[in-house]
Amino acid sequence: MDVASLQALVGSLLLNISAIMDVASLQALVGSLLLNISAISGYSLPESLPKVSLVPGVEIQKRACSKPCRARAIFVQGEGVFLDASLNLKESMYDQSILVHELVHAVQHSSGRFEADGNGCARYEAEEVEAYDIQNKFLSQTDDPRRFAFTAMPGACKDAAPQ
Repeated sequence: MDVASLQALVGSLLLNISAIMDVASLQALVGSLLLNISAISGYSLPESLPKVSLVPGVEIQKRACSKPCRARAIFVQGEGVFLDASLNLKESMYDQSILVHELVHAVQHSSGRFEADGNGCARYEAEEVEAYDIQNKFLSQTDDPRRFAFTAMPGACKDAAPQ
């Protein structure tokens, strides 16, 4: 995809954002992160971008865990990416990596990469392992030494896709 096409694609991004970051800055960040994901993973850029919404953390916790938890973001197929509005996307590469992780899920779904795995636990775990791997490769390009690990909790997945 050429630069003009990417700019048009990024320009089509639907956003709900707070004063933390203006629309143009968030669009530029999403475009840059998608290019980075593509370079790291080999995924093609999506034909259309997911909606990205900055929302209170409690909304994400309700969607991801149904109770208070440490979730800061979630991708919901058909709805887009929901990010905790308290994330510092302007200055924190670590916080940007959380957006990377959710954008990986959006690209996984738009590409159909894991469709042959069905909708059960095996698919969920494969998607998570790959998303954490790409997120950590993104972080390895920064000065931030923190990394993420995915460990499936026994019994947490009862063969139903949470996304």
